[in-house]
Amino acid sequence: MEKKPKNLMIMKISIPFLIIFLFSSMSLNGAKYDSGTRGISNDLISQQNRSVVCVVTDAQGPVVGANVMVKGTTNGSITDANGRVSLSNIPSGAILVVSFVGYLTQEISLGNKRSISVILKEDTKVLDEVVVIGYGTVRKSDLTGSISSISSEKIKNLPQGSISNILQGKAAGINITSTSGAGNMNIRVRGITSLNKSSEPLWVVDGVIGGTVGNFYDIENIEVLKDASATSIYGAQGANGVILVTTKKPKEGTKITFDARYGVKNMRKKPDLLSPYEYARAYNEVNGANSISVDDLAAYKNGTKGIDWVNLMTQTGFSQNYNLNISGGNQKTKYSISGWVGDTKGQWISNTARDYNVKATLDTNITPWLEFSGYMYDGLTKQHNSTSQGQFVDVLEYSPCMELQNESGIYNLDPYGSIGSNPYASVKAEWTDYRSSTMTMFGNLKFKIIDGLTFSTEGLYTQIHNWNRHFRSASYQPSGTSQASNYEEQYYNWRNIDNLTYDKTLGDHHLIAMGVLELTKHKFSSLNASSTGLVNEATTYWDLASAGSYSISNSFSNSSMASVFGRLIYSYKGKYLFTGTMRADAPSQFKDKYKWGYFPSIAIGWNMHEERFINKDVINQLKLRASAGTIGNCGVGAYSTYSTLSRDYVSYGTATKYWGYWPESNSNPDLHWEKTVQYDLGFDLGVLNNKVNLSADFYLKNTTDLLFQKELPDYNGGGTVWTNLGKLQNKGMEFTLNVVPFATKNITWESTLTAAYNRNTVKDLGGDDYIIPDASRGGLYSGGLFILQVGKPVGSFYLQRWAGFNDEGANLYYNQDGTTTTGNNNDNRVITGKSVPDWLFGWNNTLTYRNWDFNVLFRATSNYDRLNISRYIETCQTGASRFISSREGYYRSWDKVSDKSHALFPSLTNANNQYVPGSTQWLEKAAFIRCQNLSVGYQIPKKLTKYAAIHLSLSAENLFVISKYKGLDPETVSEANTNTYDTTFGLDRGSFPMPTTSSFIVRLEF
Repeated sequence: MEKKPKNLMIMKISIPFLIIFLFSSMSLNGAKYDSGTRGISNDLISQQNRSVVCVVTDAQGPVVGANVMVKGTTNGSITDANGRVSLSNIPSGAILVVSFVGYLTQEISLGNKRSISVILKEDTKVLDEVVVIGYGTVRKSDLTGSISSISSEKIKNLPQGSISNILQGKAAGINITSTSGAGNMNIRVRGITSLNKSSEPLWVVDGVIGGTVGNFYDIENIEVLKDASATSIYGAQGANGVILVTTKKPKEGTKITFDARYGVKNMRKKPDLLSPYEYARAYNEVNGANSISVDDLAAYKNGTKGIDWVNLMTQTGFSQNYNLNISGGNQKTKYSISGWVGDTKGQWISNTARDYNVKATLDTNITPWLEFSGYMYDGLTKQHNSTSQGQFVDVLEYSPCMELQNESGIYNLDPYGSIGSNPYASVKAEWTDYRSSTMTMFGNLKFKIIDGLTFSTEGLYTQIHNWNRHFRSASYQPSGTSQASNYEEQYYNWRNIDNLTYDKTLGDHHLIAMGVLELTKHKFSSLNASSTGLVNEATTYWDLASAGSYSISNSFSNSSMASVFGRLIYSYKGKYLFTGTMRADAPSQFKDKYKWGYFPSIAIGWNMHEERFINKDVINQLKLRASAGTIGNCGVGAYSTYSTLSRDYVSYGTATKYWGYWPESNSNPDLHWEKTVQYDLGFDLGVLNNKVNLSADFYLKNTTDLLFQKELPDYNGGGTVWTNLGKLQNKGMEFTLNVVPFATKNITWESTLTAAYNRNTVKDLGGDDYIIPDASRGGLYSGGLFILQVGKPVGSFYLQRWAGFNDEGANLYYNQDGTTTTGNNNDNRVITGKSVPDWLFGWNNTLTYRNWDFNVLFRATSNYDRLNISRYIETCQTGASRFISSREGYYRSWDKVSDKSHALFPSLTNANNQYVPGSTQWLEKAAFIRCQNLSVGYQIPKKLTKYAAIHLSLSAENLFVISKYKGLDPETVSEANTNTYDTTFGLDRGSFPMPTTSSFIVRLEF
């Protein structure tokens, strides 16, 4: 394989800098700067100080609690019950700054006056601020869709390093669960909308699907589009909701910002496993007194032998991230350059990661009628053993009574408990190196044709190159064979958007009309080479051809989509609002008459507070909203409507291989769109000078023609086929309450409570009463653990009912007729429990006192379950776990408790006992209250340091969890699972818990 030059990354990174330098040099050339003078004038500062009385009122009368301060000083106070305040020691020519929540801040020059009256005006920017929506912006007062917004001011001092973390608990209707303590997340907006395909939302950066954020520090604000009016503009890609990320734009004047963040991660809760001596004693009790020798038993007791697997395999994680942003320019041309470096040592030993990226942005007015904006991004990620954390399940079941290696340095397998791989060998005799390189280029030309009419054309190109190299030594286990592989994949994405927009205000009428043509293309290719029996292990994964056997495979796919859509936004007198959208998509995945999908939506709104009959003294804002629309999902593979073949061979009983092709998947030329029709009704209310704001939404989502991969019987050729099957329904309600309990000169408290209810129901399964989506499971999980049944929620468990123990300490299970049995019979399964919460809650509080800021965030859920297979693994003696490993499994077993009613687990010596993982014995309530974040910060003003404003903060994440769940974390789902439904519906099988993270952050603004 041809090697790329080592300086390729340097060349790629230098291109943005060169472009920025050329543009900024051209536009800044000849610019005039006025340094000004800062001398003290006797005309401005009089030595004769005096007292000044200020009376603050609004349209209704005196304003109580308004801040009145002398600009540039700390001399100030708040108004009394009459709106009056008296300040002393006021120099002649001073300027008073008068402010109050919900009103515009005013600056008044005193001159030689000794009294002054100020009439505050309502701050309408809350209503008139611009909100980012799909392919454009709209004034918040004209917004008719359901959108949750989070600004950079709300998050800049928080420790979270990903957008998923930012959204947790701060946006109603979004359920975010962790698939591991490493931070991998599942995101659901208003429930699950697809069965076989992803329910992940669409990510849009700076108005473009596939755009690049750069890093956490570049985020200006985040909007989550939830209802059909907001998401239908994305047609085939908006069914699962849309998350819009807007990055910071360069501004006039030079500004330099530097951030440094340091974090320490520890396991909040560790499994309570048997010590080596406890394990050896228990093993001898069950399997015979001499199963583990007396000498070894003594060594385990005095600590000279034995392994603490949790302490051996985990460590204190550490991360350090640095960001530098430089921006500047003048009115004509503005630029910014940001660079980010991150270094992480994971909690799992040998797990490391490094990230580098640089992003250069340029905005320039080429002519009065032509603007250009664009950016270039280059990022590189390096990871070592990033996926090994999935072997935490082996840590839970491995015996502590063993030697790590034999005399030859070969890693031993567990002689007593697990039949799985040695966890320590998985990181010392086996490793994976991963690299990912991303390059993105974006450019937008905007033409101002006439007043109000603009045309923009923009293009995006993204190239992603991933490498995954794996090596396993023959010392991995006794009689082991060395293995190595190299896998590479490349993604190429092109996107072109042409947008014609007319935005005009004519008297009482405001109109925004938009028409767009969008073309996209995706290309993917991969190459995989693997080998077994390396001649020289010193070459690890770099000499595959020298192995005893090797194989090579590759793949390719190509897909595209053409889209045409338009939107009309209209408001009359700022009171009566209308939004209409129509989008048509034609993806290459679908054939002929099913290729085009059409996605209309309509929304209306009424700003009632603008009506004369509304008392504005009481109600500052009241908007009613209603919307309905259709959104789609075409998320199947590029060739899902075609029959495909896979290469295979037959030998006819000989050593000769006769190669050929065998059907792999079946065609369905009638495969078409999965569609979701959504209805939304909501309101926005603001009272007490907008100190109290409440938003509420009530929605109904019906998804039809679900994309479902159905298994075909062997007599019909076997395999699978994609089909449209069934209907789902999501209905719910969302509330966001924002309150400013008090705001004075020195202290402000803002509190936000979010609550969201969602109920998911299967409405139809194409004529079937039920489907067991994981029926193909084998072994102890044979027959599946989940069920889809009409009238029941998605994520329902299908389990045998546990009935306790019989007189010999064996597990009992209910039959269908109510009698009990000790046998394992899948015919006795019932639908019970569900893996998706009814309610999601978030409570975020921010308190500022002078230069101090404090934040605390709580999250909570209600009424959902987890199947705790981790607990099953630790306490059973069957399958992959031949002996128990937890202290609970031993001390609370039938044999060890005197009062048998207190037994939690069966007899360890009853050979007839049946362990059933798919039973209600392991189904547990998982509702929780979590302290997500607690932080404190201090701002050192620039006037003290003379060179930069400095913000210092300390934070702690995941401080505590209150839950009845007996596992390590009620929220994480298994990263080790190989079945899609495990991570979708909540199976805990070796889930690594979310850590407690302590962070220190310093930010300098020059």
